[in-house]
Amino acid sequence: MYEYVDFYDEAETGGPDGGPIMLSLKQVIRMLKRHGFTKPGEWLIYFKESNLLHADKYPATSLLKWLGY
Repeated sequence: MYEYVDFYDEAETGGPDGGPIMLSLKQVIRMLKRHGFTKPGEWLIYFKESNLLHADKYPATSLLKWLGY
């Protein structure tokens, strides 16, 4: 039987402290590559549109929203 998982909800509350899941730069780029964004210029579009150019950690919710989840 198929089990429904709301990835967006899990990203908001699935962190170790019950808060949002935070991703490293490598994790964000890996996820962007999986969705077909393979060039650095395409990654930069995400970081610019999300206002995350100078961030240390990246919220999973912003990435999922940008990818259309």
